Amino acid sequence: KMKVYHERQSLQFCAIHALNNMFQSEVFTKKSLDAIANKLVDDLSPGHSTSLFSHFKNPHKSPLGTGNYDANVIFAAIQQKGFQTIWFDARKSVEDIDLDSIQGLLINASTRRLFGLFTTKHWLTIKKVNGIWLDLDSNLSRPAPFDKEADLLEYLRDIVTEQKTAEILIIVDPKITQGYKVEGQSESIQATLQPPPVLKFET
Repeated sequence: KMKVYHERQSLQFCAIHALNNMFQSEVFTKKSLDAIANKLVDDLSPGHSTSLFSHFKNPHKSPLGTGNYDANVIFAAIQQKGFQTIWFDARKSVEDIDLDSIQGLLINASTRRLFGLFTTKHWLTIKKVNGIWLDLDSNLSRPAPFDKEADLLEYLRDIVTEQKTAEILIIVDPKITQGYKVEGQSESIQATLQPPPVLKFET
C-alpha cells in the first residue's frame, strides 16, 4: 500500500499544508512560517517585527495568527530547504513544463468558502509520489490521483485558462536540475528571499 503524507485544511494554514505535502513530512509549522514572515519584515526594517505594531501589520501573514501567508513566505521557506522556485509563465503552454525533472507544483488558485458564498485564494500541492501524480490539496479528504499525465496537463490548462489570477510555482532541486527552465521561456526565474515587490495572491 502506497504511503502518502497529506495534511488537511485548518483555518488559513493552507501554505503550511501545501509545503508539508510537497516535502511529504511536517517540516514547517506555524512557528517556523511566522519566523520567516517576521524576518522578511526585519530585512527591510531591522527590529520592526518585535514591535506591537508589526504584530498586527505584518504584510506577510494574518494579524489574527490564523495563517494567510503570502508568496514571499512560500519562496523563502522553499529556499530554506535548498530548493528552487520557478514561476510558470502562463503565456506558455503547460506542456512545456518538464514534469520528469521537477519536485512538484505549488498552485495558488481560487476556492469557494462557506457553501460557495465567497471566494478566496488557496495554496495546494501537486506532486508525484511512487510514480503517481497526486492532487494533495488540503481541502480534499484524501489525495486524488491523476490517472495519467495527460489528465494532469488538462487540469493545469484549466487553471491557467479559467483562473486568470492563478499562479503555478515549479519546485526543482538545483542539485539535480541545474539550469532548469520551462521550454520556450527566455530565462529561468529563480527564487530570491523576497520576489519583487508586493505579491497580491495569498492563501
